[in-house]
Amino acid sequence: MNIEIVLPVNFDSYSDVKKKRLSLLCYELLEYMKIVNDKYFFHDRDKLLEYLLLKKISSDESKQILKHLNKLTVSSTSKNDVLNNIKQKVCDKYLSICIDIDSNANNQYYISNKDKLIELKCNCYEKKINKNNFIEYCNMIFDKLCYSKTIGRSLNSISKYIKTSRGKILKHLQVLSSDDFNKAKNTINSFRDIRALLIPYNIECSVSADRSKVNSYYFICNNKELNVKCEPHTKLDSNQDNCIRIYFHPGMKDFCDNKVLIGHIGEHL
Repeated sequence: MNIEIVLPVNFDSYSDVKKKRLSLLCYELLEYMKIVNDKYFFHDRDKLLEYLLLKKISSDESKQILKHLNKLTVSSTSKNDVLNNIKQKVCDKYLSICIDIDSNANNQYYISNKDKLIELKCNCYEKKINKNNFIEYCNMIFDKLCYSKTIGRSLNSISKYIKTSRGKILKHLQVLSSDDFNKAKNTINSFRDIRALLIPYNIECSVSADRSKVNSYYFICNNKELNVKCEPHTKLDSNQDNCIRIYFHPGMKDFCDNKVLIGHIGEHL
């Protein structure tokens, strides 16, 4: 995805503490963009570079920010166009965002953390997603999910529901890919504990009544292939799409960087 980035117009008036916090946020976001292969242009690159070099911040994060800022793609978009798109909440050929450490309730295009950016991507690209490009878009949005070899087949089973249900499916995947969920999942003792982790998000999650009938799915990651049982499953919550389930495994430390493994997005098994 192509992302055009600006800093708040009053960045120069920020205290050093606020500028440092914003710099660390930039590091988090640029690292995420690198993982999902976003192309970005940082219109206020010089402002941030000036601060980082002037203060001679020696943290590893700052060094990485400098590397990111020195690898910018060429942009034909003016900063005024970016600011106008943010004001008008326009999302078309590229995303226009303002990175800030404070949330702006009046405009979702002010990004205060990585999950906010992921949420914005979901909202902007939901209407472009269909069963054929679903996983392609998901790979460009979510950085902590891995999909089974048969995920496309399961999506085909709900092709008539994709248009009306894609937003809810993305919401479930967004939660499973969130930093908060990925931190919390490391504290669970059994799959049944996952249900409690998802309650705050109003997501219903179940485990199989008959554990002998849990389906397994093949995953390939970093040239390693593994057959994994995916027992927990979330349920979409309306009558229209109550047949749709997302079967997953919370992840394993020795496979695919502990990413959540999505085995099946389709009909109830």
